[in-house]
Amino acid sequence: MGKKTMVFAFILSIALALGAAERVGITLLDSFVDQFRQLAVSGAGGYEPVNKSLQDSMAKARKALAENQIDRHFYQRFTRMLEITKLVIITKDYDPERILGPLMNREIFRFILEVTGMEPAQAGKGGIGEIAGALSEEILNLYMVVDCQGKKEEMRKKFENWGSPKKES
Repeated sequence: MGKKTMVFAFILSIALALGAAERVGITLLDSFVDQFRQLAVSGAGGYEPVNKSLQDSMAKARKALAENQIDRHFYQRFTRMLEITKLVIITKDYDPERILGPLMNREIFRFILEVTGMEPAQAGKGGIGEIAGALSEEILNLYMVVDCQGKKEEMRKKFENWGSPKKES
């Protein structure tokens, strides 16, 4: 499990290069990435420390949504990323009969396909590299969502005005 944590930390730490902003969405993303980086640096791994990190991130996201510091769109995508990460860390110790196996494979496959636009090579499973790549891509996408939040309303007005005739002065 330590190897998986290391792969996640390496891939996800790319997002740190984007720099921190004061916005809560950026803070949530930075915190999520930094938690994995700390696990990798400390050599900690396994279900318990990773799960604790995910639980902390989920609590912060719920609080931010309740306080209207993030919008529902960001919340849904951020929590989906947490869900996929949690599915990846579930081991045979926590699901010995692999009851969740088909569900996990289906959700991971769908996540990789929707985020990257490409089907995973392992027929529904998604190797750790593909999963880490999709998570990294989604983190970058979420950074852009936050960065563009202020521009969204401006673009909406621009699109609304496309169909109306221009006023002559």
